[in-house]
Amino acid sequence: MTVLCISHNDELGRRVLETARAAAAAIGTDVVVAISPNSVPDFVSAENTVTLPENQDEADAILDLAVARNALLLVVGIRRRSPVGKFLLGSSAQRLILEAEIPVLTTKESHRD
Repeated sequence: MTVLCISHNDELGRRVLETARAAAAAIGTDVVVAISPNSVPDFVSAENTVTLPENQDEADAILDLAVARNALLLVVGIRRRSPVGKFLLGSSAQRLILEAEIPVLTTKESHRD
């Protein structure tokens, strides 16, 4: 059993990883970090890291990985997006929240003025 998180190479990705580590410590398990091959975080060690396949939708790959790793919790980052952006690009985070069979913990970008 594990906590699965999705981390990209940005500040939100760093927050997601910190949140996943805190959740894993609270329930006494480990963290597996899923990373996109196009956005490998420089702050994640190779240990317990899984690179998502390039030829599969990211949300589908994460949902499959959650099942394969018997994850207890999924941690994802969310960003504020415009209605047009949501319509044109969709939202992997929204799909994960709605379709995951396990609890999903979200963390968001820090608010900058």
